[in-house]
Amino acid sequence: MAGLSAFFQSIRQRPGLYWGDGPNLSYLQVFLVGYQMGCRSEPDSPLALPNDFSGWVAYRTGASSTYNWHGMLLSIWPDEEEAFHQFFDLLEEHASRKGRLVAKVTRHGKFNIRYDITDLPNLTPIGKDDLPDPIFLTTYTDDPGFLATTSEGHTFGAWRNPWGNWKSWEEMAAALDFTEDHLEILDPAEFERIRG
Repeated sequence: MAGLSAFFQSIRQRPGLYWGDGPNLSYLQVFLVGYQMGCRSEPDSPLALPNDFSGWVAYRTGASSTYNWHGMLLSIWPDEEEAFHQFFDLLEEHASRKGRLVAKVTRHGKFNIRYDITDLPNLTPIGKDDLPDPIFLTTYTDDPGFLATTSEGHTFGAWRNPWGNWKSWEEMAAALDFTEDHLEILDPAEFERIRG
């Protein structure tokens, strides 16, 4: 289980020690929220989820990004135990993923200097005119679409897409009023794959 903290490994192996019952995604979610509230959402908490985990779940599963990671997993795997196991599989994948930079969007004029993803303990949807510049289009697998990331590699929420996962360049361009004038393609073959 490389990539998971010892605490997450322990929960995965023996969930009953933490909430008195077997593997259950909803119990895990309540446990994590309670733990994080108790730790005051410290980013270095051993149970802090990556700030882009919901985007990763949406990207890997194709689930509706109107949910958070918990809702997305249960929308695909309604069985709490199966969803629990899928959570840990996706968390491990996230820890070992390697991004492929496909393109970047620059000079779009929708940057708000007050917006700083590093100050947020969790992703928060931001307005259509509050986008970082540049925006990187990053793929990690052969799944459809890509994640929009900042220069630090964080996904970010945006208008009508709170987790930063997009099905295609055309979907992103239409939603955020981007044109190909804003686009610098870095990997032409991979860019063609993520086109609508």
